[in-house]
Amino acid sequence: MALPAFLRGDPVAGFWRWFAKHADQIGREVRALREDQPATALTTRELTRRLQKIHPSMTHEIGSDADWPIELIISADGDLDAFGAVTRTVGAAPPIPGFRITAFRKRMGTDFLLGMFDREIQFRQVRYDSWPEDGLLGVKLYIAVEGLDEDQLDALAFMLLDMALGEYDVAMGLGTVDVATGRPTSAKPLGQLAEEFDDFHTKTVH
Repeated sequence: MALPAFLRGDPVAGFWRWFAKHADQIGREVRALREDQPATALTTRELTRRLQKIHPSMTHEIGSDADWPIELIISADGDLDAFGAVTRTVGAAPPIPGFRITAFRKRMGTDFLLGMFDREIQFRQVRYDSWPEDGLLGVKLYIAVEGLDEDQLDALAFMLLDMALGEYDVAMGLGTVDVATGRPTSAKPLGQLAEEFDDFHTKTVH
């Protein structure tokens, strides 16, 4: 069935037409990644390039713990201006057998290892302080790692926060985010942040 004329130039519709056409191949390549095969341009650069036709900040994560379903997470990469585009794109997703389409990176709990910038960071290596800030929660992360510059520390901090709280809550529920190296004993373990965040926003009147 041909698309209505008003949808033919829509980049969201164009993305889903492309994805549906290549879904079988993408699925095969994702399953190959689980067997330690190298990533391909289709599931890395091309998928991101197609999403960035919708909004330049949009990106993705794709994978699965088992053969099915494969989860495609469409992310704004922390850019509030891209949140509407992510929501619209995921809301327009057609049924694609073998795939689950998710908006924004979700909470991952506390039992994981983050690898970035040739470093491996576990939750137990990260502590935080927090404070109320005009209805939001300000946080300062302390990451027990040396040898990274300021931009790398910031990127590491936001990835850790996305894992702890989920991308949407980080963007919409946090105020100031600071980061420092070290592991002060007076600060709280990062594993407590999600519970504190939920409790804070439950009690806060917006």
